[in-house]
Amino acid sequence: MISIIRNKILIIALFSPAFIIGTLYLLNISYNSFGCKIAFAQDTPSDSSLNDIQSVLDSLEGKKKAIEQEKEMVEQEKRKLELVKQEIESKIQELSNLNNQIEANLKKISEIETTKANQQKAEEEVKIKQLVKVYTTMKPKTAAGLIDKLEIDVVMKIFQRMKGDQIAQILAYVNQDRAAKISELLASEQKPQ
Repeated sequence: MISIIRNKILIIALFSPAFIIGTLYLLNISYNSFGCKIAFAQDTPSDSSLNDIQSVLDSLEGKKKAIEQEKEMVEQEKRKLELVKQEIESKIQELSNLNNQIEANLKKISEIETTKANQQKAEEEVKIKQLVKVYTTMKPKTAAGLIDKLEIDVVMKIFQRMKGDQIAQILAYVNQDRAAKISELLASEQKPQ
């Protein structure tokens, strides 16, 4: 029985270092025991594969720098575009303000012109009323002599404000061709529309 136990101890003693070394190999660890260094075989890259790896890393580094430069250029362009956008928006605002001012000025000019036109019309109306008063108080023969010399537009404005019998008395003394023209114009204005 002692020999069986001795055999077991011997087997355990023989396999224990192998077991430990195997475990260390699987764990990829160097083991230093009893002053002996046991190094496990590792895949060590050759010089050419190290060069290939280094060239790939250098290439990636170059691409990274190129991308960073591109990114910086894009950022610069973005800043420039933002400035241009702000400038355009400022110009649009200026043009809008200018347009509003022009519209306001045109409105004022239109109001002034309308006021002037109304004033001129009122002044003309006053003058025409005065002429109507003068011509209605004149003798028809005297009024007819003056009517022959006036522009047809003025005559029409005067006659439009006079009574029909007063016009008839004056037209009796007006040149026949001119009287016919005045009568024609008066008739066309009195047509119902």
